[in-house]
Amino acid sequence: MKMLYCFYEGLFMKMFLKFYTAVSRRHKQYMCALNERVLRRVASAKRDKQASELMEDP
Repeated sequence: MKMLYCFYEGLFMKMFLKFYTAVSRRHKQYMCALNERVLRRVASAKRDKQASELMEDP
């Protein structure tokens, strides 16, 4: 009985680890994409702000 429990526990841990690594990898890709998008938006906003300031400067 104990051996069976250990076997199932090991199987569960293996499945959980596989699932976790897949999810974390996808999550990392998603976060990288999100980060890139945010950074790009911030950079474009900065550029727009600088451009408008340059326009206002006589």
